[in-house]
Amino acid sequence: MIKDLIEDIPLVSPNTEISKVIGLMKEKNYYEVFLEENGKVACINAREILKVKNLFTKASTIKFYVPFLSLGDSISKAANLMGEYRLRSLPVKEGKKVIGMITAFKLCEKVKADYPIKGIMTPHPITLDLRDKVSKAKSIMLRRKIDHLPITEEGKLKGVLTSSLLLYYLLPSQKISEITDEKIKRLDYPIKRISLEDPKTCNVNDSISKVVKEILSKRASYSIVTLWDEIQGIVTLRDII
Repeated sequence: MIKDLIEDIPLVSPNTEISKVIGLMKEKNYYEVFLEENGKVACINAREILKVKNLFTKASTIKFYVPFLSLGDSISKAANLMGEYRLRSLPVKEGKKVIGMITAFKLCEKVKADYPIKGIMTPHPITLDLRDKVSKAKSIMLRRKIDHLPITEEGKLKGVLTSSLLLYYLLPSQKISEITDEKIKRLDYPIKRISLEDPKTCNVNDSISKVVKEILSKRASYSIVTLWDEIQGIVTLRDII
């Protein structure tokens, strides 16, 4: 049962400005936050916020409704729902009250599997070069609905760009209401202008349990699967779930 895995849930008001949502996500390292509206629970994540042009936009305008769990639900139900809805967290309700959430990190703690990670990885992930424009990375993330892009230079892995990093990079230095010349220029810059995340990597023959342990220890959401320094695939929390 999930009742021993419940954590505090980041709830925001439907009228909260997107700029404040981003601030909360950055401060607490959240990928997604939740809001209650009309008896339902909705979600906002980093990738959806990338679409926003006006930072004064209310949170309710980009929400999408998500299923919720109850105290008597099983871990397998939580995993199935997260996989189906492409979520990293699910709200938990007791009666009509939201009492917390279950995260993919908590579910991954229960994973025990000794077969190789290559069995669940996504092979041949989309990669970009350090010289490619930021606008290309944003377009791919939104079009393909992905949150991780390995970044290479002359075929060698140099870093990883996540949707959260991209979101924080595109934010203007001061809160403003519209896309500005500054933001447009940032989209035209090469990816090498962004402080990329040091890539978390594993070997194609590493066991799932070993990779999960490393991901959890680094509080990462992915691992790049390599063989002799060549990218073979990527495994994300969703793949593991």
